[in-house]
Amino acid sequence: MPSVLTNKRPHFLAIAFLLLLSSCTEGIFKSGLKEGVIEYKVSYPDLSDDHDMMDLLPKKMQCSFKKGEYRNEITAGMGLFKSAIVYQEGEKRLYHTVKLLNTKIYAELADGDLQSLNEGFLELEFEETGNSKLIAGYECKEVSVVVPGDSSWTFNLFYTDEINIPNFNYRNPFEGLDGVLMEYDILTNNLHMHFEATKVLEKEVDSEEIKISEDYEQVSSKKLREQLESIFDKVR
Repeated sequence: MPSVLTNKRPHFLAIAFLLLLSSCTEGIFKSGLKEGVIEYKVSYPDLSDDHDMMDLLPKKMQCSFKKGEYRNEITAGMGLFKSAIVYQEGEKRLYHTVKLLNTKIYAELADGDLQSLNEGFLELEFEETGNSKLIAGYECKEVSVVVPGDSSWTFNLFYTDEINIPNFNYRNPFEGLDGVLMEYDILTNNLHMHFEATKVLEKEVDSEEIKISEDYEQVSSKKLREQLESIFDKVR
């Protein structure tokens, strides 16, 4: 006859399994990092190191994210120039901010506005290669990208699904990819920029860091684009 202890064994096993599930926020049951900061290195493949404007161009980008919202910000010229893309999950709205000296403006981006900053870099063709590599401690999938109309330009990007930022590619040229970009290229105002994640920090993010400061003036997306174009014209 089975002992009383043996009869109770399945209950102990069930409890142990439930405890195991509750503790597996990392590993095979990992749902993805939902709050923190990603730091990127920014480089310019088409510009020589001694280009006149190289010292003024942004060399880093920081992505702060929390509860489905994020802020991608680049800084240049010792903080004199800042530009950010801000996504607010509750409203599903995308904003673009620009700070240049004492000028602080922002615009809400409608469908097509962000793409207009990337003319010639739209309707990209993606193909998974099946390869992967580790970037900043995260497993990243490789995708081959073809730029339509320019068969001579193809490049590979890497993205991860181990970081949980919904709508990370909302309304940008990579919207067809469901994941966080960790290494990629963009062409904006005819300036080729390469981004590569160097560090991912799992930390608490103050919601105020993602919001747009009250001292920024809201303008039309057209006016904001004109401001950016005047800046990039000095680089080309």
